[in-house]
Amino acid sequence: MEQNQWYHPVVEKVVEEIKVEFGNQLLGILLGRSVVSDSTKAQSDIDIYAVIRSSWRQHRAFAIAGVDVQLWINPAHQIQKQFQNTDAPEILDQFANGQILSDPEGVIAYLVQQAQYIWKQPTPAIPTQQLLKLRAHCIAQLKDAQNLLKVDEKAANFAMFSTLASVLEVHYKLQRRWTVQPKYQLHDLQKHAPEIESLVRCVLSDDMAAQQRYEYLSQLVNQVLQPLGGNSAEWKTTPELLTVG
Repeated sequence: MEQNQWYHPVVEKVVEEIKVEFGNQLLGILLGRSVVSDSTKAQSDIDIYAVIRSSWRQHRAFAIAGVDVQLWINPAHQIQKQFQNTDAPEILDQFANGQILSDPEGVIAYLVQQAQYIWKQPTPAIPTQQLLKLRAHCIAQLKDAQNLLKVDEKAANFAMFSTLASVLEVHYKLQRRWTVQPKYQLHDLQKHAPEIESLVRCVLSDDMAAQQRYEYLSQLVNQVLQPLGGNSAEWKTTPELLTVG
């Protein structure tokens, strides 16, 4: 850990307190990506993961010297279980991109290796019917935003932001990429889909009128949904057989 990092004194204090509290029950400690990542220069809260031998878990939130700390206490098997949660990959992200602080028995290194392997794999494929439903939801939201522009700009802005979140979810699912926290998303898009990132920034711009931002949003929705037919108002899903009872 670099000595000149703003978070170093806080992390050092928390690590010492964890070691005193858990003693030989402690298997290791990991610093989450929130402060390890160089994708944002903003001061962040600090996520620290303590892996213990006992089969219980706890989440603690506190502050030291004005810095917010999130402490997550888990046994190794619970961490591994959370790695399999494809709908909420935050823990996977933290271990794949975090930093080992203490690992006397190699348990944390093993968990990090597992997380990094999973993180490099494509996410599970989404059934076409589910993707088509997500597409329909995005198009309906986009239409709502368009209609609201005529009567209530603030409501239209809210609808546009909701549409933006929905279409980015579809983008990640179509690309079979792991989602990241919102504060990292623009940086992540810049790396793997710069044209998408550029459109997102236009939708979020404070320097454009609502109508212009809507037009950029429409472009974004159309581009993301191209593999599913774009944002055409005409579409249909595949017929589904239903069972009675």
